[in-house]
Amino acid sequence: MRCPSCQTEQNDDNRFCRSCGSPLTGSDSVEQNQSDSSHPASPKVRRKRQVEWPSFKLDVRWVKVALIMGVSAFILVLALSFGLSYALNFLDRSNLMVNLAYSIFENALSIPVQQTVYFINEVHLEFWELLLLIHGGSLHGTLGKVSTLGNITALKDFNLYFPVFFFTFLGGLIIFAVSRITHTFSREKGLTLTSKILCLFIGGLIYSILISILLWITSLSIEYSLETPNLILSLKANITATMVRSFFLFIAMGGIGFGASLKPIKQVLIYLTLFLVLIGGLMFTSWHLSNPKSNSMAQTNTMQQVWKDNLKDPAFYILYPNFLLQEQLYALGGTWKASGNLAQVLSFEQPVELNIIKGGPFLSLVDSEVVAYEQFENQVKFTWHPYALVLGVLFALSRGKIHLDIRTFVTSMFLILLGTVAIIEFTTIRLKINLNNQASAVDSGIIGFSLLQATIAVFIVCTVFALIASALRVFKQRRVVP
Repeated sequence: MRCPSCQTEQNDDNRFCRSCGSPLTGSDSVEQNQSDSSHPASPKVRRKRQVEWPSFKLDVRWVKVALIMGVSAFILVLALSFGLSYALNFLDRSNLMVNLAYSIFENALSIPVQQTVYFINEVHLEFWELLLLIHGGSLHGTLGKVSTLGNITALKDFNLYFPVFFFTFLGGLIIFAVSRITHTFSREKGLTLTSKILCLFIGGLIYSILISILLWITSLSIEYSLETPNLILSLKANITATMVRSFFLFIAMGGIGFGASLKPIKQVLIYLTLFLVLIGGLMFTSWHLSNPKSNSMAQTNTMQQVWKDNLKDPAFYILYPNFLLQEQLYALGGTWKASGNLAQVLSFEQPVELNIIKGGPFLSLVDSEVVAYEQFENQVKFTWHPYALVLGVLFALSRGKIHLDIRTFVTSMFLILLGTVAIIEFTTIRLKINLNNQASAVDSGIIGFSLLQATIAVFIVCTVFALIASALRVFKQRRVVP
């Protein structure tokens, strides 16, 4: 036996080397290794790892879970719309809602004043309209003229998208609760991940089909007629758009309830929500302490002026999440637009585009309007709350630590951009009109953001932040390491 340290010959019963004093424990293994080295090991055979692909065999268990999930969410959301239609019957008498409907009918749809007043008095908030608002507010209408023989000639068709984020959020909470309970039930049943994904998609399809069928039935014969001058207005749900949005809402909120990982942006969502609530409250305080007409056009409906005029109207606070989320997108570089016929709904005589960086432009202004619009632009551009919202977003991103590695960044950006698309789609008002002598619809206005431009702006802000934060982290590490 040899010492592993100095290679001096040793007796078999020695515990320590007589030359260097090193312990001889484990020397058997050393001797064994030396003996093994004389015999070359046989080459190892690498076995291919068998990949187990997801099985899509029909499993009655997840089919039942999907059916229960979709039908339960449909019944509860339907009950919510019934409850809201009774609880919010005061919205028929809301000054804000009446003025908004009047402005859309007269200015955006170009319906004469007498007919507008009649239609507004006849239209009441019903459960199917609440159900429609929960899923994005996609409404299709036809204005026609009745001949003496009873034939109806369509003067114009229009598609109005009027989402109310407050109602969408309530419906999303119900879907989240149902999916969360279903997730617990399916976990006890031992369903695989593939089965859960299929369950989510099948449940969303069932839910969206049931919502679309119900809206198609209930809104099929909603007509308001005016004997003089023989005009008739028919309103019904835009089934295609509603089905797509309801499916998207179910997949998004159901996926979260089913355990979809939001860990990369969990801290971002928490801090961003806190900042939105805080800044929203501070905006009310600043409006209360200031004069809304001191630096802007008296005839323009800014958010501050609308709040002053509807201080005690609950409808304003229902619409306020729309305003606040649009303010957040504007703060991140999105270009807010009020164009086409919808620009007149906000008392703009011309189309308006506002960006926090470049400002206007205001199109086709005469000299008498330039000064007034420049004052309005300066008030909007240099007010404090967009910059406070930007700081809130940057702080939330820093707490979320999306810049730590490329995988975290990609996952976080995907979820952030998905949320941006949802906010744009469920806060932006759109109107498309198709006249009877035109083959295609005319884009007649938007109040909100372009999907592509606002999404790119949010992506740029998050990417620049991640790059700067990563550079600072590397610089700090190099300063610490000698």
